[in-house]
Amino acid sequence: NHLGNMFGGKLMSLMDGIAGITASKFSEKTVVTYSSEAIEFRNPVNVGDRLHLIADIIFTNRAVIVIRVDVYAENKGENNRSYCTTGFFNMVLADSEKYFSSFARLIIETEDEKRDFQTGKEVWETAMERKRKR
Repeated sequence: NHLGNMFGGKLMSLMDGIAGITASKFSEKTVVTYSSEAIEFRNPVNVGDRLHLIADIIFTNRAVIVIRVDVYAENKGENNRSYCTTGFFNMVLADSEKYFSSFARLIIETEDEKRDFQTGKEVWETAMERKRKR
């Protein structure tokens, strides 16, 4: 943009793409984005920065896979990473598959995974509540 930073919409598109790849790889099914939650940009991504997008599956049920995507920017001259943002993406089966299958259960073992699972559950419930209010 005119400030020398990456457009937020472009970054959101990359985040959505990596969330889709992660959900598709986990499920071995065709998935689409149902919704994403609010994304707050904490630090800018400057032109020339290297991006690090880290996608984690934090919740699944029969209908949805919730993916958390953390984004870091690394200035190639200084080799230091700065946190930019986190986004949550709700991925569902594509129409052609939704009537024939569901998602596998996520195996939860650690306390961090339990906390993330609860966060993902709340993300999905919030999306469903918004849908009911429409």
